Amino acid sequence: MAPVQPPGAVPPPRTGGPGGANRCTGSFHQYRVSLAVGNGAGERTVIDASNGNRNNRIYTCVPAVIHNGRDGNVRVEYLEAYSRPNSEHRPDAYIGPDGRVMVRMDAGPVNRFK
Repeated sequence: MAPVQPPGAVPPPRTGGPGGANRCTGSFHQYRVSLAVGNGAGERTVIDASNGNRNNRIYTCVPAVIHNGRDGNVRVEYLEAYSRPNSEHRPDAYIGPDGRVMVRMDAGPVNRFK
C-alpha cells in the first residue's frame, strides 16, 4: 500500500530501464522496452519500443506524470523525458507556478540501483 501524501505533496517520479548503476548499457529501443501508463479508466500513454530513445547511455525515462485529483479522478499526462547520457541522477518533481507538476531530469540524487 502506498504511503499517504499530504495535500500538495509531490511524490518522486517512478522511473525504470537499464541502468549504468549495474554497469549495463543499452537503449529502450535495443531491448525492445515499451512503456505504458494508464489510469484504469481508459486514459493511457505509451512509448513504443520502436519510438524509444536509441542512445545506449540514457539510463532513466519518465514516461508520464500521474495526477491524483481531489475529486478521485486520476489523469495521465504524457511526458517522455530522458536523462542526459551517462547521468545516474534521478529526476526531481516540483509544482510549477501554474500549479502543474513539473519534472527536472538529472536534478535529484544519484541512483544506488535501478
